[in-house]
Amino acid sequence: MGTRLPGWARVATGITVVGWGANQFAALLPVYRETAGLPDSFIALAFATYIVGLIPVLFVAAEIADRVDRRWPVRVAVILSAVASIVLCLGSQEAWLLLLGRFFSGAAAGAVLGPGTAWVTDLSADDRSAAPKRVAVALSVGFGGGPLAAGLVAQWAPLPEVLPYALHLLISAIAAALLWRAPDTSLDNEELVEQAEVSATELVSRRRASFWSAITTRPFLWTIPLTAPWVFSAATMSFAVIPSVIHVQGFEAATAGIITGLTMGTGALIQPLAQRIERGRAGRAFPLGMGIAALGMLLAAGTFAARLTVLMLPSAIALGAAYGLVLVAGLRRMEEIGHPKDRARLNAAFYSLSYIGFAQPLVFALVAVTPNAQTLSAVLGAIVATVTTIGIAIRSRESHA
Repeated sequence: MGTRLPGWARVATGITVVGWGANQFAALLPVYRETAGLPDSFIALAFATYIVGLIPVLFVAAEIADRVDRRWPVRVAVILSAVASIVLCLGSQEAWLLLLGRFFSGAAAGAVLGPGTAWVTDLSADDRSAAPKRVAVALSVGFGGGPLAAGLVAQWAPLPEVLPYALHLLISAIAAALLWRAPDTSLDNEELVEQAEVSATELVSRRRASFWSAITTRPFLWTIPLTAPWVFSAATMSFAVIPSVIHVQGFEAATAGIITGLTMGTGALIQPLAQRIERGRAGRAFPLGMGIAALGMLLAAGTFAARLTVLMLPSAIALGAAYGLVLVAGLRRMEEIGHPKDRARLNAAFYSLSYIGFAQPLVFALVAVTPNAQTLSAVLGAIVATVTTIGIAIRSRESHA
């Protein structure tokens, strides 16, 4: 007899499948470049359109999750992620559908990130401190497994513009079945009593004050705006930017999928270490992650300068490790600074800053148009990451003095 899947794991499957749908597009960039003949600037624009759908939905869904119900935003996200794959299937015939599909993918991610993170945390009564790692692993498995599977399918199966999305539709159906009956414990007895004692207007006012109080604290302002954008700046440099510059002739889709899988897989594998570091002293994973991000950017600069395919591998490992460390540290920080009832909105604030990094491939495509410019861009990124590392380390030492 098998054991029943815990509630948090059911929700985590929803997060994973939405992450899968969001990032499978990364492995298919070479397909659209070679098969559809789309220019790099348009492909980068389609990649970045994801953010346009994500950020507004992120806050709307978080508000619903904190004030009404955790479940429906996550359920809608899984359905919308499947709809995005259907639209993207048609994108090879009508390029504008790629923009629409990416918009839907972003909206799905926006709907799942804040509510899903809060819901997993609510259901992690067995080990509350493990919740950030559980969410981060679920995201990383989706963000890495999706493009890895899509890249391999696109490389060696027929209909590379269709079959990867069909695979995602299949796992979306499985995730929806697992997720649908997961419990929502966010409206506990304490919350029901609070709602009965005060008016709805006063309760909303209290919640807003609590949220704004949390994100104006020094622990938030001195770390999150500086580090959160590096979560996906590091990741996209590895799986979107580097494969767009360094090509493995004849195996572009497989290479993109493998590099993305290696990046996000490294991010997932390092998260238990990040959790232990944060348990030892909160905030210590921030400078470590940023220092590794600086190393990864230097490796990327070396890859661009030498045009050596083999350097893609250490670059992916370093940048993936930076992604995982900063993601766990950021989620842990948001859990520490706010009220449990504000979790979804606090997580939305963190994710909205982290997803700024998804604009990097578009900026790179527009600015780094020569080999020297590509190398210089990566070097500048390494310098910024190094300065941020030093600043965060100094601040962390002062706060623990």
